[in-house]
Amino acid sequence: MCFLLYSNPRFMVLALLAIYSAGCLVYSQNLEINSPNGLPSIILGKKLSGLMIAFAFAMICQFLIWRTLSKHALRFTISEMIKENITYLTKLQIYAESKFSRCEVKSTEDEDQIEKDLKTREKAIQSLINLAEPLIQYSKVESFLFKDFNSERYTQIMRANQAISDQNFMARKMIQKNQNKFFSNLKGLLESSKHERIESFEKLKISLYLSASALNSKLPLPQQAERILQPNRNFDRIIKNLNDNLTILVDFSKEIDFINDAGLNSFWLYLSVIHDNSKQVKIINDSFKFFGSWEDQTKETN
Repeated sequence: MCFLLYSNPRFMVLALLAIYSAGCLVYSQNLEINSPNGLPSIILGKKLSGLMIAFAFAMICQFLIWRTLSKHALRFTISEMIKENITYLTKLQIYAESKFSRCEVKSTEDEDQIEKDLKTREKAIQSLINLAEPLIQYSKVESFLFKDFNSERYTQIMRANQAISDQNFMARKMIQKNQNKFFSNLKGLLESSKHERIESFEKLKISLYLSASALNSKLPLPQQAERILQPNRNFDRIIKNLNDNLTILVDFSKEIDFINDAGLNSFWLYLSVIHDNSKQVKIINDSFKFFGSWEDQTKETN
Protein backbone atom coordinates (compact mmCIF):
# COMPACT_ATOMS: atom_id res chain seq x y z
CA MET A 1 0.00 0.00 0.00
CA CYS A 2 2.91 2.34 0.65
CA PHE A 3 4.17 1.64 -2.88
CA LEU A 4 0.68 2.40 -4.21
CA LEU A 5 0.58 5.63 -2.23
CA TYR A 6 3.86 6.93 -3.68
CA SER A 7 3.56 5.57 -7.21
CA ASN A 8 -0.11 6.47 -7.87
CA PRO A 9 -1.20 9.57 -5.94
CA ARG A 10 -4.64 9.33 -7.51
CA PHE A 11 -5.35 6.39 -5.17
CA MET A 12 -4.27 8.28 -2.05
CA VAL A 13 -7.60 7.91 -0.26
CA LEU A 14 -7.84 4.24 -1.17
CA ALA A 15 -4.30 3.50 0.03
CA LEU A 16 -4.69 5.34 3.32
CA LEU A 17 -8.00 3.70 4.08
CA ALA A 18 -6.57 0.28 3.22
CA ILE A 19 -3.68 0.81 5.65
CA TYR A 20 -6.12 1.97 8.30
CA SER A 21 -8.40 -1.01 7.71
CA ALA A 22 -5.49 -3.44 7.85
CA GLY A 23 -4.39 -1.96 11.17
CA CYS A 24 -7.90 -2.28 12.55
CA LEU A 25 -8.02 -5.89 11.36
CA VAL A 26 -4.76 -6.82 13.08
CA TYR A 27 -5.71 -5.04 16.29
CA SER A 28 -9.20 -6.52 16.47
CA GLN A 29 -7.89 -9.98 15.63
CA ASN A 30 -5.47 -9.72 18.53
CA LEU A 31 -8.35 -8.85 20.83
CA GLU A 32 -10.37 -11.82 19.58
CA ILE A 33 -7.48 -14.18 20.29
CA ASN A 34 -7.22 -12.99 23.88
CA SER A 35 -11.00 -13.10 24.38
CA PRO A 36 -12.42 -15.60 21.86
CA ASN A 37 -15.99 -15.08 20.70
CA GLY A 38 -17.10 -17.80 18.33
CA LEU A 39 -15.29 -19.97 15.85
CA PRO A 40 -12.11 -18.58 14.24
CA SER A 41 -13.61 -18.97 10.76
CA ILE A 42 -16.65 -16.88 11.73
CA ILE A 43 -14.44 -14.22 13.27
CA LEU A 44 -12.28 -14.10 10.15
CA GLY A 45 -15.35 -13.86 7.94
CA LYS A 46 -16.66 -10.91 9.93
CA LYS A 47 -13.35 -9.09 9.69
CA LEU A 48 -12.99 -9.72 5.97
CA SER A 49 -16.55 -8.51 5.41
CA GLY A 50 -15.77 -5.32 7.30
CA LEU A 51 -12.60 -4.88 5.29
CA MET A 52 -14.49 -5.27 2.01
CA ILE A 53 -17.04 -2.69 3.14
CA ALA A 54 -14.19 -0.32 3.97
CA PHE A 55 -12.67 -0.86 0.52
CA ALA A 56 -16.03 -0.29 -1.18
CA PHE A 57 -16.57 2.91 0.78
CA ALA A 58 -13.09 4.14 -0.14
CA MET A 59 -13.63 3.41 -3.85
CA ILE A 60 -16.99 5.20 -3.87
CA CYS A 61 -15.47 8.26 -2.21
CA GLN A 62 -12.38 8.21 -4.42
CA PHE A 63 -13.99 7.63 -7.81
CA LEU A 64 -17.39 9.32 -7.44
CA ILE A 65 -17.10 12.06 -4.80
CA TRP A 66 -13.50 13.20 -4.34
CA ARG A 67 -12.11 12.24 -7.71
CA THR A 68 -12.16 15.68 -9.36
CA LEU A 69 -11.25 18.16 -6.64
CA SER A 70 -8.33 19.55 -8.62
CA LYS A 71 -10.35 19.64 -11.85
CA HIS A 72 -13.12 21.64 -10.18
CA ALA A 73 -10.57 24.04 -8.71
CA LEU A 74 -8.83 24.33 -12.09
CA ARG A 75 -12.04 25.18 -13.94
CA PHE A 76 -12.93 27.77 -11.31
CA THR A 77 -9.43 29.30 -11.43
CA ILE A 78 -9.35 29.58 -15.22
CA SER A 79 -12.87 31.01 -15.35
CA GLU A 80 -11.81 33.62 -12.77
CA MET A 81 -8.75 34.31 -14.91
CA ILE A 82 -10.94 34.94 -17.96
CA LYS A 83 -13.26 37.11 -15.87
CA GLU A 84 -10.33 39.24 -14.70
CA ASN A 85 -9.12 39.64 -18.30
CA ILE A 86 -12.60 40.78 -19.37
CA THR A 87 -12.65 43.39 -16.61
CA TYR A 88 -9.10 44.44 -17.46
CA LEU A 89 -10.00 44.90 -21.14
CA THR A 90 -12.98 47.04 -20.14
CA LYS A 91 -10.86 49.25 -17.88
CA LEU A 92 -8.06 49.46 -20.45
CA GLN A 93 -10.50 50.55 -23.13
CA ILE A 94 -11.86 53.33 -20.90
CA TYR A 95 -8.35 54.40 -19.91
CA ALA A 96 -7.03 54.49 -23.48
CA GLU A 97 -10.03 56.24 -25.00
CA SER A 98 -9.86 58.88 -22.28
CA LYS A 99 -6.21 59.51 -23.12
CA PHE A 100 -6.94 59.65 -26.84
CA SER A 101 -9.89 62.03 -26.54
CA ARG A 102 -8.36 64.58 -24.14
CA CYS A 103 -4.93 64.87 -25.82
CA GLU A 104 -3.42 66.26 -22.62
CA VAL A 105 -0.26 65.24 -20.81
CA LYS A 106 -1.59 65.56 -17.26
CA SER A 107 -3.79 62.70 -16.13
CA THR A 108 -7.12 63.28 -14.44
CA GLU A 109 -8.11 61.84 -11.08
CA ASP A 110 -10.33 59.25 -12.77
CA GLU A 111 -7.50 58.12 -15.04
CA ASP A 112 -5.19 57.74 -12.05
CA GLN A 113 -7.82 55.66 -10.27
CA ILE A 114 -8.30 53.41 -13.31
CA GLU A 115 -4.55 53.04 -13.68
CA LYS A 116 -4.27 51.97 -10.04
CA ASP A 117 -7.04 49.43 -10.54
CA LEU A 118 -5.33 48.05 -13.65
CA LYS A 119 -2.11 47.48 -11.71
CA THR A 120 -4.04 45.62 -9.01
CA ARG A 121 -5.74 43.41 -11.57
CA GLU A 122 -2.42 42.62 -13.24
CA LYS A 123 -1.21 41.12 -9.97
CA ALA A 124 -4.49 39.24 -9.53
CA ILE A 125 -4.29 37.72 -13.01
CA GLN A 126 -0.68 36.67 -12.49
CA SER A 127 -1.52 35.05 -9.16
CA LEU A 128 -4.33 33.07 -10.82
CA ILE A 129 -1.92 31.93 -13.54
CA ASN A 130 0.59 30.82 -10.91
CA LEU A 131 -2.22 28.94 -9.15
CA ALA A 132 -3.41 27.23 -12.33
CA GLU A 133 -0.02 25.71 -13.19
CA PRO A 134 0.17 23.28 -10.22
CA LEU A 135 -3.56 22.55 -10.49
CA ILE A 136 -3.00 21.22 -14.01
CA GLN A 137 -0.31 18.89 -12.68
CA TYR A 138 -2.55 17.73 -9.82
CA SER A 139 -5.42 17.10 -12.21
CA LYS A 140 -3.25 14.77 -14.29
CA VAL A 141 -2.92 12.30 -11.41
CA GLU A 142 -6.54 12.40 -10.29
CA SER A 143 -8.65 9.35 -10.98
CA PHE A 144 -11.00 9.32 -13.95
CA LEU A 145 -13.74 6.95 -15.06
CA PHE A 146 -14.98 8.01 -18.49
CA LYS A 147 -12.62 10.59 -20.03
CA ASP A 148 -8.93 11.24 -19.70
CA PHE A 149 -7.91 14.67 -18.46
CA ASN A 150 -6.87 16.84 -21.41
CA SER A 151 -4.05 18.82 -19.84
CA GLU A 152 -2.86 20.26 -23.17
CA ARG A 153 -6.13 22.10 -23.72
CA TYR A 154 -6.09 23.68 -20.28
CA THR A 155 -2.44 24.61 -20.75
CA GLN A 156 -3.31 26.35 -24.04
CA ILE A 157 -6.09 28.30 -22.34
CA MET A 158 -3.77 29.35 -19.52
CA ARG A 159 -1.00 30.44 -21.89
CA ALA A 160 -3.45 32.38 -24.05
CA ASN A 161 -4.68 34.25 -20.97
CA GLN A 162 -1.06 34.90 -20.03
CA ALA A 163 -0.40 36.35 -23.50
CA ILE A 164 -3.50 38.57 -23.28
CA SER A 165 -2.40 39.83 -19.87
CA ASP A 166 1.16 40.56 -21.07
CA GLN A 167 -0.04 42.44 -24.16
CA ASN A 168 -2.50 44.50 -22.13
CA PHE A 169 0.26 45.33 -19.64
CA MET A 170 2.55 46.62 -22.41
CA ALA A 171 -0.28 48.68 -23.90
CA ARG A 172 -1.02 50.27 -20.54
CA LYS A 173 2.63 51.16 -19.97
CA MET A 174 2.97 52.74 -23.42
CA ILE A 175 -0.25 54.74 -23.11
CA GLN A 176 0.80 55.87 -19.63
CA LYS A 177 4.18 57.20 -20.84
CA ASN A 178 3.01 59.02 -24.00
CA GLN A 179 3.10 62.82 -24.30
CA ASN A 180 -0.05 63.00 -26.44
CA LYS A 181 1.71 65.01 -29.19
CA PHE A 182 0.86 62.38 -31.74
CA PHE A 183 -2.73 62.17 -30.50
CA SER A 184 -3.29 65.89 -31.01
CA ASN A 185 -1.87 65.75 -34.54
CA LEU A 186 -4.08 62.84 -35.54
CA LYS A 187 -7.17 63.69 -33.56
CA GLY A 188 -9.32 63.26 -36.66
CA LEU A 189 -8.08 59.72 -37.18
CA LEU A 190 -8.63 58.85 -33.55
CA GLU A 191 -12.21 60.04 -33.75
CA SER A 192 -12.93 58.37 -37.08
CA SER A 193 -11.60 54.99 -35.94
CA LYS A 194 -13.19 55.12 -32.48
CA HIS A 195 -16.20 53.05 -33.52
CA GLU A 196 -14.03 50.27 -34.97
CA ARG A 197 -11.86 50.15 -31.85
CA ILE A 198 -14.84 49.96 -29.52
CA GLU A 199 -16.53 47.31 -31.66
CA SER A 200 -13.38 45.18 -31.68
CA PHE A 201 -13.08 45.36 -27.90
CA GLU A 202 -16.75 44.47 -27.47
CA LYS A 203 -16.31 41.37 -29.61
CA LEU A 204 -13.29 40.33 -27.58
CA LYS A 205 -15.20 40.66 -24.31
CA ILE A 206 -18.27 38.80 -25.63
CA SER A 207 -16.13 35.95 -26.88
CA LEU A 208 -14.26 35.69 -23.57
CA TYR A 209 -17.57 35.75 -21.69
CA LEU A 210 -18.88 32.84 -23.77
CA SER A 211 -15.68 30.92 -23.07
CA ALA A 212 -15.98 31.44 -19.31
CA SER A 213 -19.63 30.38 -19.40
CA ALA A 214 -18.79 27.24 -21.36
CA LEU A 215 -16.05 26.36 -18.90
CA ASN A 216 -18.27 26.77 -15.83
CA SER A 217 -21.12 24.77 -17.33
CA LYS A 218 -18.88 22.22 -19.13
CA LEU A 219 -20.90 22.78 -22.29
CA PRO A 220 -19.47 23.10 -25.82
CA LEU A 221 -19.31 26.42 -27.60
CA PRO A 222 -21.65 26.74 -30.59
CA GLN A 223 -19.99 27.00 -33.97
CA GLN A 224 -21.60 30.40 -34.48
CA ALA A 225 -19.47 31.78 -31.62
CA GLU A 226 -16.47 31.93 -33.96
CA ARG A 227 -18.30 34.42 -36.17
CA ILE A 228 -18.52 36.90 -33.31
CA LEU A 229 -14.76 37.28 -33.17
CA GLN A 230 -13.96 38.99 -36.47
CA PRO A 231 -12.10 42.22 -35.61
CA ASN A 232 -9.55 41.78 -38.41
CA ARG A 233 -11.58 43.79 -40.89
CA ASN A 234 -11.84 46.66 -38.41
CA PHE A 235 -8.12 46.45 -37.75
CA ASP A 236 -7.30 46.57 -41.47
CA ARG A 237 -9.58 49.58 -41.90
CA ILE A 238 -7.89 51.44 -39.04
CA ILE A 239 -4.41 50.67 -40.40
CA LYS A 240 -5.40 51.91 -43.86
CA ASN A 241 -6.76 55.17 -42.41
CA LEU A 242 -3.63 55.56 -40.29
CA ASN A 243 -1.37 55.10 -43.30
CA ASP A 244 -3.38 57.60 -45.38
CA ASN A 245 -3.31 60.23 -42.63
CA LEU A 246 0.40 59.78 -42.04
CA THR A 247 1.07 60.18 -45.76
CA ILE A 248 -0.93 63.40 -45.88
CA LEU A 249 0.80 64.80 -42.81
CA VAL A 250 4.25 63.98 -44.19
CA ASP A 251 3.43 65.62 -47.53
CA PHE A 252 1.97 68.82 -46.10
CA SER A 253 4.00 69.27 -42.93
CA LYS A 254 7.58 70.42 -42.71
CA GLU A 255 8.02 69.08 -39.21
CA ILE A 256 7.45 65.39 -38.92
CA ASP A 257 8.94 64.91 -35.47
CA PHE A 258 5.57 63.73 -34.19
CA ILE A 259 5.98 60.56 -36.28
CA ASN A 260 8.84 59.55 -34.00
CA ASP A 261 6.87 60.57 -30.92
CA ALA A 262 6.01 57.98 -28.27
CA GLY A 263 2.34 58.59 -28.97
CA LEU A 264 2.61 56.85 -32.33
CA ASN A 265 4.13 53.79 -30.68
CA SER A 266 1.41 53.88 -28.03
CA PHE A 267 -1.40 54.02 -30.57
CA TRP A 268 0.20 51.36 -32.76
CA LEU A 269 0.71 49.05 -29.80
CA TYR A 270 -2.87 49.66 -28.72
CA LEU A 271 -4.09 48.55 -32.15
CA SER A 272 -1.75 45.57 -32.07
CA VAL A 273 -3.20 44.53 -28.72
CA ILE A 274 -6.69 44.46 -30.23
CA HIS A 275 -5.46 42.38 -33.15
CA ASP A 276 -3.24 39.99 -31.17
CA ASN A 277 -5.81 39.50 -28.43
CA SER A 278 -8.29 38.30 -31.04
CA LYS A 279 -5.81 35.57 -32.01
CA GLN A 280 -5.41 34.48 -28.39
CA VAL A 281 -9.16 34.46 -27.83
CA LYS A 282 -9.54 32.27 -30.91
CA ILE A 283 -7.03 29.83 -29.36
CA ILE A 284 -9.15 29.80 -26.19
CA ASN A 285 -12.33 29.13 -28.16
CA ASP A 286 -10.68 26.34 -30.14
CA SER A 287 -9.45 24.75 -26.90
CA PHE A 288 -13.04 24.27 -25.71
CA LYS A 289 -13.69 21.74 -28.46
CA PHE A 290 -12.79 18.96 -26.00
CA PHE A 291 -16.29 19.50 -24.56
CA GLY A 292 -17.66 18.31 -27.91
CA SER A 293 -20.10 20.13 -30.17
CA TRP A 294 -23.83 20.76 -30.13
CA GLU A 295 -24.18 19.01 -33.47
CA ASP A 296 -22.94 15.76 -31.90
CA GLN A 297 -25.44 15.86 -29.04
CA THR A 298 -27.98 13.02 -29.39
CA LYS A 299 -30.77 11.80 -27.17
CA GLU A 300 -32.30 8.36 -27.28
CA THR A 301 -36.07 8.10 -27.57
CA ASN A 302 -38.26 5.22 -26.48
